[in-house]
Amino acid sequence: MAEQEHEIDRRGLFRWIINGVVTAIGAVVTVVAGGAIVAPSLKKPAERWLPAGRILGLQPETPTPVTVRVVRREGYYEAVDHETVFLIREPGGEVRALSSICTHLGCHVHWDAKARLFKCPCHGGVYDINGKVVSGPPPRPLATYPTRMDQNEVFVEL
Repeated sequence: MAEQEHEIDRRGLFRWIINGVVTAIGAVVTVVAGGAIVAPSLKKPAERWLPAGRILGLQPETPTPVTVRVVRREGYYEAVDHETVFLIREPGGEVRALSSICTHLGCHVHWDAKARLFKCPCHGGVYDINGKVVSGPPPRPLATYPTRMDQNEVFVEL
């Protein structure tokens, strides 16, 4: 009788196989889902230093609009955006970069050389040469971006 207790009947065999398959599927789903959730946080972010122009072409204390090519990877798709920034060469030789996007509703500002102000054509926002709000509805100053120079080339981090 003791030998019969250890025997597996047909239903017991199928139950054992089904439990094994369900366990294997659960393990695979857990590994895949866990990897999809954890992997992006472990990935080192790529540096975003993008070439913005040559320092020799910049006039001192005069904002110069430049277009920067930004490549964004989304899965298998690679989108290319163009973002305009203003480069401002300081008297000491350093270069600052300001966004061309108004902080009110996202319109593009332009530099008014006579008034020496950035002006937004949409709702009358006005900024000084440092990007600080002078008048109008913008809630914040223009965004600034880190810059670095490598020989005569200016790079902007977006």
